[in-house]
Amino acid sequence: MRAPNRRFLNRLAKMVGVAVCLCFGLAAESRPSDRISLEALTREPAIRGVAVSPGGQHLFINRQISGRRFLEIRSLPGLSGVAARIDSGDARIAWARWIDDQRLVASLDVPISRSQGESVVSRLVTATVHEPHWTPLGRRSLAPSIRSDDRLVSFLANDPNHILMAMRRAAAGGGSAVYKVNLETGRRRVEQAARAHIYNWVANASGNVVLAIGYDGRTALIEHRSGPGGRWEEIRRGDIFADRSFVPLAVAQNNTDLVVVSDHETGRRGLYRYNVPSRAFVQTYFRDPRYDVDGAVIASETGRVLGVAITQDYRRRIFIDPARARLEQELAGMFPDHVVQVVNSDDAERWFVLQVRKPEAPGGYYLVQRSTRRVEFIGAVIPGIDEADLAPTEPITYRARDGLLIDGYLTVPDLDADRWPLVVFPHGGPALRDQLEFNPFVQFMANRGFAVLQMNYRGSSGYGRRHKFLGHGQWGRAIQDDIADGVDWAVREGIADPARICIVGGSFGGYAALMGPIRDPQLYRCAASINGVTDVVRWLRETKRDGRFATLEISVGDPNRDGPELRAHSPLLRASEIEVPVMIAYGDADQVVSPRHSERMADALRRAGNDPVELRLRGGGHNLANSAHRMRLLQALEGFLNEHLGDRTFQGAEVEAAAGFSPGPTESRADLTGNAISTPSR
Repeated sequence: MRAPNRRFLNRLAKMVGVAVCLCFGLAAESRPSDRISLEALTREPAIRGVAVSPGGQHLFINRQISGRRFLEIRSLPGLSGVAARIDSGDARIAWARWIDDQRLVASLDVPISRSQGESVVSRLVTATVHEPHWTPLGRRSLAPSIRSDDRLVSFLANDPNHILMAMRRAAAGGGSAVYKVNLETGRRRVEQAARAHIYNWVANASGNVVLAIGYDGRTALIEHRSGPGGRWEEIRRGDIFADRSFVPLAVAQNNTDLVVVSDHETGRRGLYRYNVPSRAFVQTYFRDPRYDVDGAVIASETGRVLGVAITQDYRRRIFIDPARARLEQELAGMFPDHVVQVVNSDDAERWFVLQVRKPEAPGGYYLVQRSTRRVEFIGAVIPGIDEADLAPTEPITYRARDGLLIDGYLTVPDLDADRWPLVVFPHGGPALRDQLEFNPFVQFMANRGFAVLQMNYRGSSGYGRRHKFLGHGQWGRAIQDDIADGVDWAVREGIADPARICIVGGSFGGYAALMGPIRDPQLYRCAASINGVTDVVRWLRETKRDGRFATLEISVGDPNRDGPELRAHSPLLRASEIEVPVMIAYGDADQVVSPRHSERMADALRRAGNDPVELRLRGGGHNLANSAHRMRLLQALEGFLNEHLGDRTFQGAEVEAAAGFSPGPTESRADLTGNAISTPSR
């Protein structure tokens, strides 16, 4: 069991130590952490990606500065001069890739307004170093429409003037067609006609589309053909819940084998080689006894499998190719005691881009010249955050009441205390997972004096089929028990003050935050829900209208068949049982969980005599991607937690002042951006 070492926690509470001094704020000496500003914690990443061109002539930096988004191109060697800037306006550059030393292709997330609120669509674009402006591929302009077109099928190694991309065709039952697109002119022709329910296409090393992957409700379909004009043959059809997973990632060079991720052996996803003619797995590349494999690292020139991508306690790559493993070890050795990821290199492997960070920090990017071991700092992911001010996060493990092993993460503040006030922070999904990474919410709470406990309860992804499926149909039941068992563990271990525990979460975590004081009223002193589901039956019926219901009827429940049970585990219908203070925060443009869930929950609490703090964020979506929304949320949350868990009283008027409001006792006001907060009279 991975219980934290008490000596480690005591040391953790007094100082934060790091091994080396790097340019993005790693301290050479231990020192007490300082208060981190909300502006820094809610700032969007300044760098979203870096890549060296194939011939090593240029390097691009995907930047965002003061709301301006652009690709900055620098010439090598040296990073002093800027060769070009490619502006993207208000569109976010989701990813970019060099085609050669002069040309790039990228995907832009273009904002779009719909009746339900703000959203984005994706567009595939191209540009050159000498003509630094984005030109749409597949469409004549970047004008928003309801359809996303950014699925790249192949770069066509033998034809550098063209790429293969997929575009949805409404006439094909929502399926997609594959187009061959000229990178110079933007002209396109159909390479593979659209087919109903086929959404993903895979090309072999020669650029021929030979794999078709689709879904029809909860049925997954995979077809293969030997080459252009060949007959499509079904090689896999199955229920995504009842049958073993089988996800093709690439076509081997012999064109008859596939590189696939599958859980057929152990119930945990591994990486395998699958022979199509014999319908048999013929090689095991890698499998982990505890964690699922996320993907593969494949050499683009040869198609050879070099390693796997996997999330253990943090995302990493494990190399099965000995030469590549030695190279990664050599580069990682330049930054001891840090998580080092090789992001990319030129074809000759003279230049390497590394992302370097402490597990709980955002870190930064470095350029390494391998022959001289020269290191140049490119930039911090989030400037203004000193790594020495961040609270270390440690992996922990505990047993649920039925014996299930639960992984989690504990972050404790840099304060001297026998026990800390605890914020329980269950993740959303619920079929997602927490890991060791920079989390601004976690660091905010720890920096303000609260220990934070996260857990990968049953239903979380990444731990194999059984762990995920044990969460099916367990909203408000066994999942909630796993969360409560984590709280009991923290109290038994002498970490948490049992009189000062609050549960906070977003999305499904928001649902769990509201169910916490209903199911385990003795544990929690307060609860805060952010864009949380409050009426499970209503939410399932809403998702049925937009096409997500096919999988949710298994993982959550059928509102017709399971209605009474789902209502019994809906916070909205049990609001009168919540006797602790509650904060309800939501974006009024949320398209995943309707804002009506939060609005109705706040009303129900008021009717029950429990006046909540209610924060409405005008134009906010489900993930509250806007930094101004996140800042207002953290301002309000800071006041709420200080009032109910802190040593000093932080009364309602102070909550309003911290959030930039000064309403009367029970009324609601709006600031200039339309965000509204109401706080109860105390």
